[in-house]
This record gives sequence, C-alpha cells and structure tokens, in this order.
Amino acid sequence: MNKGDTVKPPSNRKPVSCIIGDAYTGKTTLLGCIRGNNSSPHFSAHFPAGDAERRMLVLDNTPFRGLYLCDIAILVVDIMHDDGLHPHTIDLLDLLKLTNKQFILALNKIDMIHDWKTCPNAPFRKALLQQSKDVQDEFHTRLSKFVSQFKTHGLNTDLYYKNETIGGQTFSIVPTSAISGEGIPDMLFLLFKWTQKTMIPKFTYNHEYVQSLRPSRLSVVKPNDDLDYVNKEASESILSRFDTSLEGVCVQASNFHSLEALLKIMKTPGVNIPYAAILAFPARVTPEAWQLAHKLGVKIFISDKMHHLFDQFNRYKDNITHMNNNKDENKKDSADEACVLKIMPNSVFNNKDSIVLGVNILQGILKIGNPICIPSQMNIDIGRIASIENNLKPVYRAEKGQQVFIKIVGSNSEERQKMFGRHFGIDDELLVSHNARRVI
Repeated sequence: MNKGDTVKPPSNRKPVSCIIGDAYTGKTTLLGCIRGNNSSPHFSAHFPAGDAERRMLVLDNTPFRGLYLCDIAILVVDIMHDDGLHPHTIDLLDLLKLTNKQFILALNKIDMIHDWKTCPNAPFRKALLQQSKDVQDEFHTRLSKFVSQFKTHGLNTDLYYKNETIGGQTFSIVPTSAISGEGIPDMLFLLFKWTQKTMIPKFTYNHEYVQSLRPSRLSVVKPNDDLDYVNKEASESILSRFDTSLEGVCVQASNFHSLEALLKIMKTPGVNIPYAAILAFPARVTPEAWQLAHKLGVKIFISDKMHHLFDQFNRYKDNITHMNNNKDENKKDSADEACVLKIMPNSVFNNKDSIVLGVNILQGILKIGNPICIPSQMNIDIGRIASIENNLKPVYRAEKGQQVFIKIVGSNSEERQKMFGRHFGIDDELLVSHNARRVI
C-alpha cells in the first residue's frame, strides 16, 4: 500500500454463527474440523468461503452469550446417543425458542455408526451412497428417532436436501462427522445460503442514521491513575446489573459470561429452596471451606461443566422437594397416630425379649411396627410393636379406648436387654411411640 492511499471499508459485515450443544457431542471438534485443526483449543474462528470478503465468524462459547450475539446457531446432537435428546439439549431448544433464533441441526458422529466407511470431507449424500444397505438402514433408523423426538418438542425437522424452505417452520438436519469431515461442506453451504437469502439488509453496512443507542462508558487508565480504583468501579457497575439478596442460592463463577449464564438459570421457576446452597463454576474449594459448609449445613456444588452443575443442583432441589413432601406426610401421621398407653394390672405375660403385656389405649391409634419408648425413663427405647390382639383376634391396629394385648420385640441388642420390672414398671403408665414425642 502506498502512502496516502485510503482503505476502502468492506461493504458487508461477516455473519456470526454460534455452535451449541450438550457436552461430548463434538462442538469444539466440529469447529476444529472447519478450521482444519483439531489440536488446539479455540472459542471463535474465521474461515473463508470463496474469497476474502465472504467469511463467517463462528463462536464456540456459552450458549446464553453466544445466542444473543449470533445471527444463526448450529445445534450439535450426538446421533449415537441411544437415550434420545439429552435434558441439556432440550434446555437449549427452549433457549432457541426464547431468543427466536434460526438454527441448523448438526447430527454429529455419523462415523461412529457400525461399519461406516469414512469419506473425508465429502458431502453427506455422496458419503451415504458409499455405505452398505445395513449402514444406511441404521442411519435412517437413528434419524427417524431424533425427528420424532424433535416433533414432541414442537419442532418440524427434515434432512437439509429435502427441506426447500429457508428460515421457515421446518429446520434442516445436516448429518456430520467432526472427525472425518463428512457433511461439513453441506453445513457451510447451508449457512451461507441462509445468510445470503434472508439477512442481506442486516449484513450490509449502512452509513445513514438508523437509531440512537446509549453508549457504555470507556475507562481510560493513564500511567499515574489508580488501577485498583478503576477496577473496583467497573466491577460495581457490572454487579449493579444483577439483583442481589441475602436469601436464595449463592452463585460463584470465574468470569462475567459464566455468571450471567448461571443467573439466567437461577431465575427460572422452581429454583427457590429453603436451604443454603453455593454453585461454583469453576472454582477450587479449600478443605477448610468444605468443613465450614458441612458444619453450617450449606450445600456446595462444584463442576467445570455448567450443565453438570445444573444437573447436580436439580437433583438436590428434587430431593429437597421430596423430603418436604414426606415431612408434611409424617407430620400428619404424627398427629393421627400419636399413641399413649397404660399398662393394665396383672397383664404382663413376658417381661424380656419379646415383652408381652396388656395395655389400655389412652390416646391415638396403635399400629404394628410402631416404635415404643418410656418417657418417664428418659425416653428409653424398648422395641417395636410386633403383634396386637383384640378379643383373642390378631389385628393390625387399635384405637383410643380399646384394651388389647401387644408383643414388643427389640430391633437391636440394646433394646432386647430391656426388661419389665428393671428398666420400667407398672407405675410407668405411658408407653409412647417415637412419632408421638413431639405431640406429647
């Protein structure tokens, strides 16, 4: 370039695509195949399509951030996943609907189909013709399964060469292999075909006034400025965009994008729970922190994969809900079945190891299996109800006002050592079940 020459700005900007999908579906490997390099980590890549001005930016980033930046998304699904759509994939489908993004489905890992003959970097239809009938049948069987599952989630899908609509109600499926490159040319062709036909106005630079936007502040740090103060001010500005509370789930992330993604999940219905929890992504928890959390009853979840973190938290949340439901049922049972018994005179037939005696039920309902204790003797446990007899007939339960004979069997060696006349007597009139302690 000669001195004084002016640089002509490009007439069109690059389309932006985002690769999303469940872990281990081959997202990063797919991007590496596009770049021609599967050996180094990367989060974005430019690749040519014809000439220097026709390029696309592909993001391999957190889906929450990437979907808001991209023009079109690539949702990668593992064709070899026998259980169908992974829960995280379903969450991504919901996110795609929420952001109203067009997307292409990359049905990856076709090279893992048994007896698949690799055709490096070949279009999919050409590669499929090279396969045996058994392999083709296996592919179509797996394809049909995914098409049906997408249908159950409200998505119409079809193979890309059968789908003539672009940007319509039917989404294209491109079978791919991130390892050997089959289907990659079809996916790139589909990306550029879609962007050229549907988004020309969005990609063309416009030098006329369109709309005013409030700009963010740019902090310039000079040599003598206090860098710590600037960092603190910037951090406060970012954190002010999030709602904070002393109650709820504590979220810790290593960067702003991860924090934003986690907080979006935390705002979904059903996340609030009445127990303390910390989600750390990714972070190292010291032994002292683990000990303190255990002492305070705080649950810590840690993972270097966000969807694993969500899975752990959701299982914990479901367990808490289940425990609360059981607790409510137990409270009801405690109120209904709290039972107070009085030993009847001259009705003790065995005083140790299967205690048999007659009792008068003063309160509540007595059932087989109820644990029995003696409140007046520091709540010592003497066993459980093994049988109940009423009028010489075995019954499962007895109610207030009835006089019955019961057999109490110790459930451990300590309880089997308890003896009428030594550990409790006729004056210890009340035999109370464990469930009744709180009520009494």
